[in-house]
Amino acid sequence: MKMAQSTITYVCSAQVSDHELPDVQVTIDSPSEVVGRTLLFHGFGRKPDALDELVAVLVDNNIEVVRPYLKSKARLGGMNDRDLMRAVAREFAAWKADALPVVVIGHSAGGAVAMVAAAQLLQETVTLTGVLLIDSNGKIEELMAPALTALQHQSIPVRTIAASAGRCNRQAQIAHWLAGASAGFAGVQLTTGRHCDVEGSKADVTCRLLCGGAADPKNAAIVHRLTAGWSHAWLTRKSHPEIEPEGQRILIWQELNVLKVL
Repeated sequence: MKMAQSTITYVCSAQVSDHELPDVQVTIDSPSEVVGRTLLFHGFGRKPDALDELVAVLVDNNIEVVRPYLKSKARLGGMNDRDLMRAVAREFAAWKADALPVVVIGHSAGGAVAMVAAAQLLQETVTLTGVLLIDSNGKIEELMAPALTALQHQSIPVRTIAASAGRCNRQAQIAHWLAGASAGFAGVQLTTGRHCDVEGSKADVTCRLLCGGAADPKNAAIVHRLTAGWSHAWLTRKSHPEIEPEGQRILIWQELNVLKVL
């Protein structure tokens, strides 16, 4: 599918905060026909292009992808800065005055950003339809739990695609927490999943050395398929039964011990 790519800048420096916020560069990938929009956050120490392969799959499913670049600073002015997370969400909401539905996705530390940004979007003029955490990590009590409460109050689905327990997902902490905090289906955990699977061939040496090894192409394909399928279903309000609980594809993957349902 043909894809148009452009870049803009979110002027977060104009947002109210008790410290200076940086402006944020944003990459936008647009298909020729658009059913909805994703706000996609990369992981700590990474850049938006680390998720190029996932973006290509999303665009093939007629989903526009908006990728802010958040610097990997420890606290203020970086992707761990809660004020910046909210500012990005507000800038995203104000960027286009259209009615396209939105899904928010985050990988690794980007999962915490996705949760805070999604909770902020509930206060904006945006039709939020789902949140997806891809092998995410983040502070549960400070960031994740308050956001989940707000999202559940509005019946916004929150799911995860988790790798096997390891250093970079804090022993699958977020997956276990979300499964316990959710009344229904919370997502899946890949039996041999690696933290870098979503990045595919874009995974760098650091991710491979510190986070469980090189991405597995088969796992990457599953992560991409579930991300695109669930996002498309949320955006169009049309279920993809084969990748829902008890769906044929999920059952096959379970029988093959590829994943377990959370």
